[in-house]
Amino acid sequence: ENYSRDVNFFDIAGNHDEFGVFAFDSDNHYFIKGRGNMSQDEFKVSKLVRDYYNGRKVHLIKLAPFLWPSARSPFVFWPKGNKHFLDLVEKSLEDVGEDDTVVFFCHYQLNLFDNIKSSNGNTMESFVQKPSSQRYFISVHMHPPNAYFQHQGNGFEAIAPALKVSGKFGFFSLDHGRFVYKTIGNSR
Repeated sequence: ENYSRDVNFFDIAGNHDEFGVFAFDSDNHYFIKGRGNMSQDEFKVSKLVRDYYNGRKVHLIKLAPFLWPSARSPFVFWPKGNKHFLDLVEKSLEDVGEDDTVVFFCHYQLNLFDNIKSSNGNTMESFVQKPSSQRYFISVHMHPPNAYFQHQGNGFEAIAPALKVSGKFGFFSLDHGRFVYKTIGNSR
């Protein structure tokens, strides 16, 4: 309550947040409590744009590919994207300039998305692999003990460790137009 979520926090829902949620506006959908009148579309895809280097912009895009009612554990293991979800992602990319950087944040890693297509025929992979701007995809669903990285065409995916599982967390930054990722151990 002491921090503005708009400036200091960029959190995304994971499968544990969505277990057994009957409807988006259910009383047990705790992830959206206290967030004002968030729409389903805003929950699924939202974006923050910041100036960061020599007039370039970074587009930070949060992805939450869930459908309701959602199943109980372990049945929310895969993302539940659909055409509408990919249309929202596509719309969030409309104002990306050629020299801009796009960073997707999603609980699920890219290879777990089905081969669903947007109304224009694009897949989640094609959004990350687009060659005209820098694209990064950060995920954590598999909870690896250490981060690992995958090239996605011209894009790049970092699958980060989970603090609760490994005692480590990922630190991502853009430094003078360069992607920097560091795993940091929790020494407490």
